[in-house]
Amino acid sequence: MVIIFKKIPDTRFNPEQQPRGANRNHQLLSYAFTTQLKLSDKHITHLQEELTHAQHCIDKLEVKVQDQLKAPNEREQETTEQVKKLQAALAAAQHDQQQANAAQKDLVNRPNSY
Repeated sequence: MVIIFKKIPDTRFNPEQQPRGANRNHQLLSYAFTTQLKLSDKHITHLQEELTHAQHCIDKLEVKVQDQLKAPNEREQETTEQVKKLQAALAAAQHDQQQANAAQKDLVNRPNSY
């Protein structure tokens, strides 16, 4: 009996046995992946810039809203102060009017000493 051994081909990766086209395909794929990564980095950078700008706008709006929320209280306080000043001025004017009326009555009721 004769036993014949058949050689089984080696299917492990061997870059030397790859055809030149396959190597070129690997280079193109590597270039494509590298380019895609660069584009992704640029896109991420652009998105980060937009996010930073949006955050800046949000911060400005928050400050504006806080100012608007403070404004009514400040306006109310200013109005209250103005009312108090006007009331004081009115009281002073009424006092002056009363003194003027009293002085006029004194003049009218005084006997003429001429």
